[in-house]
Amino acid sequence: MIELRTLGATQVRLPGSPEKGVHLQPKRLAVLAYLTAARPRGMHRRDSLLVMFWPEESEQTARNALSQTLHAIRRDIGQHVLVSQGHELIGVDPAGLGCDAVEFEERLERGELEEGLRLYRGEFLRGLVIGDAMGFDRWQESEAWRLQRRAWKAAAALADGAEEAGNMIAAMHWLEQALELLPTDEVLFRRLLALTDSMGDRSGALRTYERFADLLREEYGAEPSPETEVLVRQIRDRQTPLRRPASGSPARRPVRSIAVLPLENLTGRAEDEYFADGMTEMLITELSGIGALRVVSRQSVRAFKGSDRPLRDLTDLLGVDAVLEGSVLRAADRIRVVVQLVRIEPEEHLWADAYDRDVRDVFSMYSEISRAVSTEVAAKLTGEEQRRFIQRGHRSVHPGAYDRFLRGVGLFDQSQFPEAMKQYGEAIELDPDFAEAHAWMAATLGRIAHLAGPQLAGPMRREVDLALELGPDLQWSQAVLGSWLMLFQYDWKAAEAAFQRAMEAKRRDARAHPEYGLFLVGQCRFDEAVALADEWLDLDPGVGAQFAIGWIQHKRRRYVESTEQLEFVVDHWPGFSYAPFWLACNYGFLGRSEQAVSLMHRALAAAPWHSIGRGYAGAVFGAAGAPEDARAILRSFEEIGRDGGYVDPFNLALVHVGLGEHDEALSQLERCATEGSVQNWIMAPEPFFDVLRQEPRFRDVLRRLSLPEWTPPTDA
Repeated sequence: MIELRTLGATQVRLPGSPEKGVHLQPKRLAVLAYLTAARPRGMHRRDSLLVMFWPEESEQTARNALSQTLHAIRRDIGQHVLVSQGHELIGVDPAGLGCDAVEFEERLERGELEEGLRLYRGEFLRGLVIGDAMGFDRWQESEAWRLQRRAWKAAAALADGAEEAGNMIAAMHWLEQALELLPTDEVLFRRLLALTDSMGDRSGALRTYERFADLLREEYGAEPSPETEVLVRQIRDRQTPLRRPASGSPARRPVRSIAVLPLENLTGRAEDEYFADGMTEMLITELSGIGALRVVSRQSVRAFKGSDRPLRDLTDLLGVDAVLEGSVLRAADRIRVVVQLVRIEPEEHLWADAYDRDVRDVFSMYSEISRAVSTEVAAKLTGEEQRRFIQRGHRSVHPGAYDRFLRGVGLFDQSQFPEAMKQYGEAIELDPDFAEAHAWMAATLGRIAHLAGPQLAGPMRREVDLALELGPDLQWSQAVLGSWLMLFQYDWKAAEAAFQRAMEAKRRDARAHPEYGLFLVGQCRFDEAVALADEWLDLDPGVGAQFAIGWIQHKRRRYVESTEQLEFVVDHWPGFSYAPFWLACNYGFLGRSEQAVSLMHRALAAAPWHSIGRGYAGAVFGAAGAPEDARAILRSFEEIGRDGGYVDPFNLALVHVGLGEHDEALSQLERCATEGSVQNWIMAPEPFFDVLRQEPRFRDVLRRLSLPEWTPPTDA
């Protein structure tokens, strides 16, 4: 059998010539390695190979190059090595070619850990560089990382077994091998130190520590953990060796919360990023259907995309136990997704798998991944959750509709709402029964209403109704219905009933929390809003909930607490565009006028589309001693009106009250009551309107809108 060595030096060896390698040109070797080792193993579609290895070429040129490559492989190592199925599928005959990486994993899965580790001679495809195929480079890097951690986990397991058997020499050997594979694993490192000292080699333990500390400083710019430092001090200070550590690994906490890191786009093309990001969002939504598992939002982990920040940062910032990470490769209407689940502390590879699907069957893939994750982390599914995953797994979607839907998700995420609406509309045209597209369209129309006004009430309601009819299990749709009632009907009782239905749904979806939280603040029910934000924080301790807490404190006049919270958000999620607007407002109310004006200008520059923010900017500029800047905001609104655009009278009221023009501000608020405003819901607690609260005209507006006549605390 021909042997393909991929762990360590990459080469092909012919039978009968174990020391003689066959020279293959790098791209041919890369194609052979991918066909052999890529998961799911077996046959691979030619169009996937074109995207992976010739992404910049036309389809015809790429197909010709692939044919020539396959011909050369057959010529150089044998016709029998590659097998075809039809015109589109190509693979490797495992009876004719063996691969050490494949055998390595097979042995680990059979429990033959020591035999498997003998095959791990070094990094996967080390030194193989082909230069013009970013998709392959990313796949190679991801596989190298995954296989290395499988080897590390196997070595750690062998160390456990050796300690339990009382063979401390073997335990030290396997601990050293595990640390060669993952030098930053301080849990294993402390076991090695204690074991070395317990065998009477205190100086050896201290030398090992010094090498480890130097490595952390030079390679990672970090210091050993406090737990490691405590252990080293004990070893230095004792006259006799430490007691031999208890055998076995430290107890592992159960995995009860995970973060899904942004899926890596293996095509390497920037224009395909939307597809990987959108699939990440949908996978998070599907995993959120596991009631026993907390799943944080994509928005919360966005800062980790393309970052080399250590996984431990996720524990510190988001409090998660594990991460799900992976990659997606799309070719025409086929997708290949590889995912792996990794415990963070101690770092441990838990599970990995690969899925090759037609886009039509993407929901079955999401359901399979979700059920596999629940099994691995022992998060038991309820009977209803199992039924829901099975039902959703039987759904199909038009490939073109799904593509446009994911484009819309990406545009929505970038606050490009009109462009997102266009994509959702095209998705619905291709697949009218696509419930998620209707739900996202409704939410997008709610955002655009701030620019277009009440005229969008009808279209938004139609999309909400269709989403509820086609996807009754979509909890978010009930929350979007509540938002519609709040934005356009001012029917506070019906809105709360819709929000309550969303919150009571058995399928958890943290997106319902912010919608209901806005309502509670608008009704001046601050304690309930804070409790809801705390619940949201338990579900997803990321940027959304962190911002919500600061925003609620702003509306209840706790400006110092709000400022501290919003500064935390700005520091940790600098790309989150909403926080600076209300942080600037806080600075204004705290008398820090120069900071308020400066930050508000930066916020406007970063989010020029934010029409609500421009109203608040005008209020801040007027109140903070920059009236010309406030007048410029008014002129911009006038220009929008002259061009036929919609200007919300609520925004005009904000600017005029900031300028001290109270009569004009009241006139604009009266327009809010007679003509409508998508911001009427927040009128009652708005801090900028405190100077108007004793005015009969203001109280009359609140009564006409059935809003509470709330009195701010005297110590605000």
